[in-house]
Amino acid sequence: MKKKTQFLLNLALTAIFFILIIFQGPNLNPLYPDGAFSWCFIISCYVVLNFFVALGSVRVGANEYGRPQISIDKSVKGYKRGFVLLAILWVLYFGVSILSMPLFNYKAYRDQLGVPAVSEFTDTVQPLALDQLPIVDKSLARELADKKVGENPGLGSQVILGTPVIQKVKGKLVWVVPLEHSGFFKWLKNMDGSAGYIVVSASDVSDVTLVTDHKIKYQANAYLLDDLNRHVRFFGGGLFKGLTDYSFELDDEGVPYWVISSYKKPLAL
Repeated sequence: MKKKTQFLLNLALTAIFFILIIFQGPNLNPLYPDGAFSWCFIISCYVVLNFFVALGSVRVGANEYGRPQISIDKSVKGYKRGFVLLAILWVLYFGVSILSMPLFNYKAYRDQLGVPAVSEFTDTVQPLALDQLPIVDKSLARELADKKVGENPGLGSQVILGTPVIQKVKGKLVWVVPLEHSGFFKWLKNMDGSAGYIVVSASDVSDVTLVTDHKIKYQANAYLLDDLNRHVRFFGGGLFKGLTDYSFELDDEGVPYWVISSYKKPLAL
C-alpha cells in the first residue's frame, strides 16, 4: 500500500511539473544557470516528497534500554540516496556558479573587449539631417500611441500598448508600439491576433500611424500556445537554449517580426 501511495504521489508530481513547464516555458538545458536550477529544484521536490511518504508511518517507541526511539518505514526506498544526490547537485551548482563569477574569470571578460581600433570620428559617424533629429523619447511615444488608440472607437477596450521599440524603417527613425490583447476574453474573441501596431515618428510628434494590415498573433502576455515565450520554446527549438531581449521590429515593408537574442552561457567553466 505504501509503495502504491508513493507511486501515485510521484505520478501526480510529474504531471504538475509537466503542466508548469508548458505554462512557464523555462530553459531546461542543465548547462545554463537557470536550467541547472530548474532541475535541482525538480529533483529536490521528488526527494522531499518521498521523505514525507516515509514519515507517514513513523513509529515512536522505546528501545531495550527504555530510551525513546523513532523509526521510519524502510519499505519506502530511495529517499536516502536521494538526499545524497541532492547534496551533490546543490554543492555542484553553487560551486560552479561561484567559480563562474566575473571575479574568477576577469581575463575572459577583459578579452571580450578585443583590440581597440583607431579611426577618425567623421569616418564612423554619419551626419544626421536636421529634420531627422529624434525629439520623441520612449515615454512620449507611448503617450502618442495611447492617444491614437483612443481616437479609434472600440479599440481601446480590446488592446493595451506593448513596449515601444525605436528602429529605422525605410531610413526613417521611428518608434514601433505593438498592440496586445487587454485580457483573456479579448484574446478569446480575437484568437487570430490583435489589431496590429502603431508607428510613431521619432522626429515629428504629429506623425502617428495605426497599422492594421498585420495582426499580431504571438504576444508576450497572450495565453496557451499564443504566448510568445511558450511558442518559441516549444515550436521554435528554444526549449534548451538561452533566450533574451524579445524585440518587436519591422522590415522596410512594414511586416512585423519578433527578434530574439539567443546566447550561450554554460554553467561549467
